[in-house]
Amino acid sequence: MKKLALIGTFCSNKEQLDALKNTINEWKNLNVDVMVLSPLHLPQDIIKLCDYYYYTKDNPLLSWPDRMMDFFYSFREITLHKQTQDYGWARLFQMKKLAEIASTYDYDIFYQTEYDLLIDDYVKNYVNNNTKNLITRRVNPQNPNEIFGASLHFIALDKEHLIKVKNHITLERYLANGNNVVAEGHAIMWSEEFGIPIDKEGYVVDLINNFDQYQFVHHWRDNFFFDDSLSKDYKIFFQKDHYSNRSLKFVMYEAKGRRVNVMVDGVSFGDLKEWKLYDSKIDINDVKSIIINGEEYIDHVRKIHLNKIKYKNA
Repeated sequence: MKKLALIGTFCSNKEQLDALKNTINEWKNLNVDVMVLSPLHLPQDIIKLCDYYYYTKDNPLLSWPDRMMDFFYSFREITLHKQTQDYGWARLFQMKKLAEIASTYDYDIFYQTEYDLLIDDYVKNYVNNNTKNLITRRVNPQNPNEIFGASLHFIALDKEHLIKVKNHITLERYLANGNNVVAEGHAIMWSEEFGIPIDKEGYVVDLINNFDQYQFVHHWRDNFFFDDSLSKDYKIFFQKDHYSNRSLKFVMYEAKGRRVNVMVDGVSFGDLKEWKLYDSKIDINDVKSIIINGEEYIDHVRKIHLNKIKYKNA
């Protein structure tokens, strides 16, 4: 049977490029042709490995007010919410574009997959057995005891179902589901809509848990992700809420006894207390200056996408 792997990519560093190159070689070893779509120019040695290579300038990350990704960290009565650009649609967009091109070719099985898929015995078994119309699950790279309900890393489809899934993927549907359904949740929809089973026995593994290109950092557990500070002497988190409370608010923590002084448009907040919520009472869009220990922050704060601070008793 003729088989084609449709590989979505965003490879901006050597680790990612090495993973892509290795993945392509693994597919080739299984006698599977390879089609790669990339919003970044790839090196010639990788392009030469592909049967089909397509470069696109499109990498549609979504921002407010369309859709954002929400991460949170709680301490005592305060919860910090960091919202970043949503990259889920970018992944679905790649799947749709790959399917649009691939469906014009004469293949029996199409594998919707990603550049960092671990092609282990679990994957090889399905490929060697010519399994089609199957959705797999994926292990949480942060918690090996948690298995996500569906994955976009390895989906085997015949042409009929490839086209059905392609047509189901629309920006309108993605936005209509809001933050209640992540990109992988759409695979569950495809299972329900088109009768494609989800394998409940095993799962796939992605080799790289890397969100750097989306302004995300690995070590958010150390609160670095929830730190808007320009200094290593303290951490501070600014509220920038376009939806409801537009007042500039902030929380300081992990100063380790150091004095932190904040001045907003000439109004001083003195020596800050850790994990106390401060409210400037000034609309974030009207703030002209934010000085912390003598350093101007206004340009830095303007680059923040969307932050929220929720107080338990508020």
